Amino acid sequence: MAVQQITAQVVGFVAMALCIGCFQCKSKNMLLALQLAGNAVFILHYVLLGAYSGCASLVLLVGSNLMLLFRIKGKSWAQGWGWRWIFSILTVLVGIATWKNIFSLLPCAASVAFILTNWTCDGKVMRLGKLLLVGPGWIAYNIYVQSWSGIISEGIGMCSALIALCRYERRGREQPEKETGPHE
Repeated sequence: MAVQQITAQVVGFVAMALCIGCFQCKSKNMLLALQLAGNAVFILHYVLLGAYSGCASLVLLVGSNLMLLFRIKGKSWAQGWGWRWIFSILTVLVGIATWKNIFSLLPCAASVAFILTNWTCDGKVMRLGKLLLVGPGWIAYNIYVQSWSGIISEGIGMCSALIALCRYERRGREQPEKETGPHE
């Protein structure tokens, strides 16, 4: 295995370590912050793998989550409903621009699902999105680009989301968090 491939996999496992526990966070702020940090490191991972459609999609995911954190913190310029659609449209455009084959569409589709579910600011919707849409799309892409950490991270993330869904539903502990900004 080449040094660049080994380096890419090590960087990916660092990103994975940041992403694994995010769905266990009860606070949507912490969930989003851990997703943001892990995805930022995954950007470098995909660059090292030469997986540019995944890399570009993650750049937009990080931007979307950063904007969402500003929205949650009450920044007036981040309150508009249009941000989710701007990031979704940009993701589709990036998918078109980085088109290589059918597999290059997977990060685009998974990323649009990620953006739209995260912007609901509903932990249950975010976890369901991960389990049903985001995770499967990224797993298929990661198999194609041979991102071992990406495959494992998405698999664990899906399991984590499922465990959290079951745990919070069964115990009735997940209460909707109050928005700090105006409702849409």
